[in-house]
Amino acid sequence: MLHLTYLARNQPQTPAEAHIEPLEVKVLQAKVQRPVQTLEEAVVALGKLAGFQKTKKQPLPGVKLLGEHWSDCII
Repeated sequence: MLHLTYLARNQPQTPAEAHIEPLEVKVLQAKVQRPVQTLEEAVVALGKLAGFQKTKKQPLPGVKLLGEHWSDCII
């Protein structure tokens, strides 16, 4: 999860399927009901499922929030 959030911050336009299993991306898209193509979109979508609200000050969710809710989001 740490690696995923690091990449989303430093290489946000990297395709999500380059680091997340294609099936997980499809499940994530179905849960958030919107396309998830980049790592940034994937991390924000995961954060939204965990209750994250994107702001100017905090554009991406943190590792702790994502780590705590990763299994809840995918299952």
